[in-house]
Amino acid sequence: MLWWVVIIIVFVWGVFLFLFLKINKILNLYLYPPRILNKKSPKDFGLEFEEFNVQINQAKIAAWFFEGKSEITLIFVPGFVTNRSIILEKVWPLLKKREFNAVIFDPRGQGDSEGKFLMGAFMNEDVSAIIDWLKKNKGLKKFVLFGTSLGATIALIVASKRKDVIATVADSPFMNISKISSKEVFRTFPSLAKIFLPFARAVLFLKFKRDLFRKLDVFSVIENVSHVFFIHGKNDKVINYKHSLTLYKRTKEPKEIWITEADHCESFTLYPKEYFERVLEFIKSQNY
Repeated sequence: MLWWVVIIIVFVWGVFLFLFLKINKILNLYLYPPRILNKKSPKDFGLEFEEFNVQINQAKIAAWFFEGKSEITLIFVPGFVTNRSIILEKVWPLLKKREFNAVIFDPRGQGDSEGKFLMGAFMNEDVSAIIDWLKKNKGLKKFVLFGTSLGATIALIVASKRKDVIATVADSPFMNISKISSKEVFRTFPSLAKIFLPFARAVLFLKFKRDLFRKLDVFSVIENVSHVFFIHGKNDKVINYKHSLTLYKRTKEPKEIWITEADHCESFTLYPKEYFERVLEFIKSQNY
């Protein structure tokens, strides 16, 4: 009888250890993704800019500032494994118009920024630090956040906390990590999501003494947000477009939503001219 108890205990601990190591390996891909270096500069597109750095939690966040004709400042919030060079290659035609001030920055652990990415869970603090720097050093007071994917979720979280964020453009956000359904994350074995997520959350808490899942939860604060333009593709294979529909319903007026036929964050690729026309129209139409 005693041997059976020992075998069961060893088996349970073996399963726990296996799950811990497996989950830890998967999580490390999101916590410490490979650093992507910047390959392009605003000079390559004939843009005038100013380089500046923001220091937060012993990490330097590198950013570019573009002066425009408006008192409004547009801050681009990057998604997963994205740096300011990648964003610049997409938005430089918008920056050429100089209709607004603009900022593009490298998230922690990417481009020229220091620190560790950690799923982007602390990017909301970086965005707030950038806003505070702009208010202190540039005298700017009104900000519009423009995020894609993870960056869209972060932008909405920041908007829920700051009155100086007067509008948000959210392209393909997710509600929170727990609500990224099993269809998107565990296509082959959907039932594993119910086991994986609680274990992953526990592992992260043990490692960082903070609940990173909670820091990436916009669903719980979205009712504090207004002046949002949601963009999402019906064929998004990473984050189901129903995430945006649910967030849209819970967001306060004024708000808009544009559902396209695109895959994840590909609305810009399918409709490049209409995409920026709609974004500019939305920002200009807001009653500030």
